[in-house]
This record gives sequence, structure tokens and C-alpha cells, in this order.
Amino acid sequence: MIDGLKRKRVDEQVEYAPTATVLVSLPLLVGHPPNHPLHVPGLRVSLQALRRCTGLTGNDPAKRVKGDGWTVRGEGMTPELEIRAWIALAEVGMMAIATRCSRWGEDNHTAWDWTAGVEQDIDMALLKGLALATSLPSLRSFKDPLTLLSARAATPKRAVKILSSMLSSTTPPTKYTYEAYLALADLHLRPGGKSASNPGTKLNINLGAGLHVLDQMRARAEQAGDQAVAQLATVTMLRAKVVCGTEGGSVDELEGVLNNAEGALGITYEVVPDLAAMPDGSSLPPPISSPTPTQPKIQAHPQTPQSSSAPQTSSSTSSEPTYLYHLRAHALFLGVSLYTHLGDAQSAAQRLSKLHAILDSGQLEYPDDFCSCGMNREAAPNPNPNPSPRKEMPTVDVLGASDSSNSICPCANSFLLPIPLSFCTDPLLIKSTHPRVVFELAFLVSSIARRDVVGRKPRRMVFAIEGLRAGAETGIEVAFPVWATLEDVRETELRMADIRADLMCELAAIATMRSEFEVAEQRLAEVVAHTRNFGLFESFAARIALHHAHLAHAKGAEDRARTCYEAAVRSSVPGSYIHTSSRAGLTGLEMGIAARDRYISAAAPRPSTPPPDPDTTKPDSSLLAACTHSLAPLAHILMSVTQPIVRAKQELKAALDLLSKAQDNYLRALGVAMSASKYMHTAESHAGVMLGTVRALAAGMGVVEKKPGEERTMGNAVLGLWVGLRLYELHKRAGDGEQAKKQDIRNKRLIKAVADIATTVGS
Repeated sequence: MIDGLKRKRVDEQVEYAPTATVLVSLPLLVGHPPNHPLHVPGLRVSLQALRRCTGLTGNDPAKRVKGDGWTVRGEGMTPELEIRAWIALAEVGMMAIATRCSRWGEDNHTAWDWTAGVEQDIDMALLKGLALATSLPSLRSFKDPLTLLSARAATPKRAVKILSSMLSSTTPPTKYTYEAYLALADLHLRPGGKSASNPGTKLNINLGAGLHVLDQMRARAEQAGDQAVAQLATVTMLRAKVVCGTEGGSVDELEGVLNNAEGALGITYEVVPDLAAMPDGSSLPPPISSPTPTQPKIQAHPQTPQSSSAPQTSSSTSSEPTYLYHLRAHALFLGVSLYTHLGDAQSAAQRLSKLHAILDSGQLEYPDDFCSCGMNREAAPNPNPNPSPRKEMPTVDVLGASDSSNSICPCANSFLLPIPLSFCTDPLLIKSTHPRVVFELAFLVSSIARRDVVGRKPRRMVFAIEGLRAGAETGIEVAFPVWATLEDVRETELRMADIRADLMCELAAIATMRSEFEVAEQRLAEVVAHTRNFGLFESFAARIALHHAHLAHAKGAEDRARTCYEAAVRSSVPGSYIHTSSRAGLTGLEMGIAARDRYISAAAPRPSTPPPDPDTTKPDSSLLAACTHSLAPLAHILMSVTQPIVRAKQELKAALDLLSKAQDNYLRALGVAMSASKYMHTAESHAGVMLGTVRALAAGMGVVEKKPGEERTMGNAVLGLWVGLRLYELHKRAGDGEQAKKQDIRNKRLIKAVADIATTVGS
């Protein structure tokens, strides 16, 4: 009897949480990341718990459509708990819809019967929540979050009206105000889809409206003293302008916009002399530290021929906030891509040096002690508010693959970047680029920023190979937070697959330029298999066709090259880089075939370049106008073929200046060879020097470390033979029989190499 009373006394002292509180808190307890096997079951339990908490328990979809069957049971809850339940129901319902829509290849539709009527649940939750937030002054703080949720659930046109109405308020901006600005700008700047007739064509975006919204956000943030938000708006505007400008071809003002953004972020560069590449091609890019996963914290500052000094650092670097390094990294990514597109290797190298310094120093950390749900702070408070970045702050590659199975905080692996506000302790949280995407993107940008393929291990090839290797070693498992959806997983996987396809394309192009034709064919086969596996083939079809055209062109397969060029032209977007490059390649192929046929019909006894034929077809004026920035040298080279010798020299000189600025020794070899042909009869000594330069470049395109028992590679045998025949002619003119004999021996080896290529093409 006494034991029974004791047990009863203990039971009476226990305080149980109300059922509504338990139901509202349940999604926080059963939630799992979207790549976890229990993600969908946890989402189902969360939805059922919130439906029961709010009284939306009717499971008959017909009743829901008619509007009856609702049993609201929120009267037993406090107003604050009730509005939190409505908000949670709307958020979980949206996650359920996004998860259901993202289960690509799912044939068992009955497995999603538990989501029946979730659309009506979301509408009812938003309606009830907004009614509570409007009617009770104590709940006014929930109005802005509910308005943002309403915009997310609405159609794009309706969402623009909701957000515009929210931003019309003249009250001091809060974090929700800035979220509304970003959401409205995203609606204007994000393409809604792709054309059905041409999958590579994106639907037009409203760039002007998006930039106007971001400019308003920046002005309002500066007025309120939120400098960090103003910097965020500046970087977002820069990204929109760079992406749209490089795709559309209008990049005249982008350099100034980039410089202004870098100035706002505190990115400075030392003034260094412009060191152009040496005429003999000996100025090769020295090594750059790569963000490898095996050595993520090596402090090796990148060195370039143009920027030989390490990035500037100040004594206050450690006190700079985390968000600033993220914004700087994104601005530097855009800067490297922009100047590579413009053909300015010096400016691209300077920004690449800064970018590698940020990546190698581990500054792109996410504050793990920041927790929006409060569970992390309650479970394990951090006594040290300033942890050592070298010991506790993970690097970008570790963040993307970290295992958080033992973490009890739902905010783990959220990768949310807090942007501090001046008059508010609650920061603005933005979902930044996933660390794994940044990690692999660093290799891609480092590869495309290097245009030179001469040497045993050109940096362009090293970065591409290491990027694929690092991605394979890190694995495909990517960390996600519990609030992410399968749509987020799909988007991140497609981004990484897109980056790896770009790296494969880079390796295929490098192998073609280095006359490694078997390797190029293997790389292209890998690109086709990879893009088909991830559903990216349609977006890469034009580029793959262009790579096949370049490969066939280099091997001398004229018919296949013409077919591939035409396929690339038809499948690419008019005015795009691939479209213009394909047209230029096709024009060059046709002009070369015509010149060869005239040379054969004339039966010229010497290999010297004949004067231009007035009947030669000139390149299309629209093509010459489209060849801008990094493609501008092609316009000068194509024009030089149809011009008199004096004008042709001027065109070739302009092309060589641009190629030296871009450090593109592949096209530079062609330009120097064409210039040398103009001096064969007027300045033989000068022609000999230029031919020696071309011979060195041709031999370097394909040179590898020689192993015992292996024959020496010939590099670009076709170009080497062209140079060898003209050097032999110059030696014969000068009466140097010994040099002519040596050159004749070299020419025979080159003739054999060219014959082997022709045999491969014929087979």
C-alpha cells in the first residue's frame, strides 16, 4: 500500500507537456536530411502530427475540395503556439510537395497517398496564420514570415505582387525585408524553363527588373547602416550582370562593375608591369597551389608571370567576419571567369591568386556554433566564442562531406551564412553555395583560367585532372540539413555533375590541342556517357559536337569535321560562344581546303605561301562581328587570308597581341606561322626566327616525360612538318647544306608521323 502511494505521489509530481506542444515539436525531432533513408517517413509523421494538432484530420480529398470536413481544434492552444503550428504545417507541406515532385522515376504513386490534400492544408495554414498575426498585436512579428511563405506558395505572378506590396512599407528594414528583396530579385532573374524546340535556349529573364530590385535593396541597406547587406546586394548584382552579359555578348561595362564590387569588398591588387609572353614561348605559367582535399591548409601563395607577389594581407584579417570571405570568393570566381572570357590572362591570374589564398587558408568556414533552433546551444554550449580557425574551423572540402550522424541539432550541415544587421541581433540567413560545389568549382575555374597547353604538365591539364580525381576521392555523399528537400539534393548533384562534365570537356580539348588523339576520343566518350547518365546531354550536345569537329579537323578528317561543325552550329544558341566558334572553325576549314586545292592545281614547285587569291571567299561579316573578346584573334586571322600582304601583316600582328595577352600559345603558333609565311621572300632571317618559335611551340604541344625504351613524341606533327619544309627551303637558299640535311632527316620523321595520323583516320 505504501509503495503504491509512493508511486502515485511520483506520478503526481511529473509535469507532462501539452499534446499540442509535443505535436508542434515533433517535426524537429523526427526530421532527417533528404538523402537519409528516413527522410520521407519523418516527413510523413511530421505532416500527420501537424494535421492532428491543427485539427485538419480529414483524409477524404473530395471533402477537402468542397471545403467541408475541417475540424479546427486550435482553441485549446495559446495563440503563439497555434500560429507556430500553422507556420510549421505550411513549411512541412511545401517540403512534402517538393519531395513528391522530386522523386524522379517513381512509379508507385500510391506511396504518396499521405500527401493527398496537402495543397489545401497549405492554403488553410497560411490563411489562418495571417488572420491570427493580423488580429493580435502580440503576433504581429509573425506577419512577415507568413507573407514570405505565401509568396513561396503562390504562382510567380502572384508572388511578385505579394512581395512588392510587402516592400512598399516605409518602416525600418528587418531581415524579412531583405529576404523579400532577394526573393523578388530571384523571381526576375531566374529563368522559368527552357525552350521545347531548343533545349539549350533559356527563357528570357527580366534583368532590368531584377537589377532594379537589388539596387533598391542596396540603397535601403546603406540608408539603414547595414553595410553587410549592401555588400551582398552588390555581389548579387555583379553575378546577374556577368552571367547575362557573357551569354548575350555585351560585356563592355562589366569590368567597371567588377572593379566597383571588389572595391566594396576590400579586394585590392598591387600594380605590376604587364609582362607579355616571350616570343619563343618559353614563358610558361609556374605552379599554383591547388585546393586539394589531402592538404587543405597548406599556405602556398599562387605565383603567376604577371602577379609575382603574394596576395596582400592585413593585420586585421583575423577580425574580419566570415561572410566577407564568402562574398569575396564569389566575386573572385566571377572575376576569373570574366577576364578569361575577355582574354586577359594577367587580370585573371591576379584574381585566381587571391581566390586560392582564401581557399587554402580555410576562411570559407560556416559557424557551427550558430544554431537557429537552440538545441545546439542547450546541448553543448561553446565556452570559446572565437575558435581557432586552424584547429576547429573545417575547410571547404571537409564541410561538404562531413558526417553529422551524431549531431542532435537539426541546423547541422545547413551551410547557412549569417549576414549581420546593424540594429538587430538576429542576422539575415542566406543559403550560400554548397561547399562541395565551391570545392570542385575551384578546380574548374583554375583550369579554364590557364589557356596554355605547351609543356610536359601544363597547369590547365593538371587542374582538370586533379579536379576529377579529388571529386572521385571525396565521394558522392554530400551533407544536407534536415530542412532541405530532394529538390535541393537533385540540384546540388546536377551542379557537381555539370562541373565534372566541364572538366572532362577541358581534358578533351587539351588532348586535341596536344595531338593526343586517342586520349581525346576516350575523353569525349566519357563526356557522352557522363552527360547521358545525369540527363545533361542535351545541354552539352553542341559543345560535344564542337570538340568532335576540332578533333576531326586536327586529324585531317575533312568530311567528319565539316559534319560536326554544322551539327554544332545547328544545336547551339545563335550568338553564343559555341555557335560563333563553330562557325569560325567551319569557315577556316573551308578556306583551308580551298587554298590547298588551288595549291595542288597550280603544281607549285616550292612550299612557300602564294599571294592571296582575289577570288577567295571572304568570311561573313556577321561572323567577324561576333568574334569578340577571347574569339577576337580568330577574326583577325580569318581576315588576314583575304588581305594584301601589308594589310595581312597588320591583321596578324593584332591577333598575336591579343593571343599573347590571353597566353593562348595554341592559336599563337598558328598566328606566328602565318606571319612567317609573309616574310619568306622579304626578310628570310626574320622568317627563320619566327619559324623556330613555331617549331618550339609545335614540339611542346604533346611533349611528355620520356621513359626508357619509348620513342620521342612529335607534338603537333602537321604544324611541325609545315615548319620543317620551310626551314629546309631557307637553309637551301642560304647554301647551308649541313643544316638542310639535318632538317631533311627531321622532316622524314615528321612525314612518317603525319602518315600515321592519316592511316588512323582512314581506318
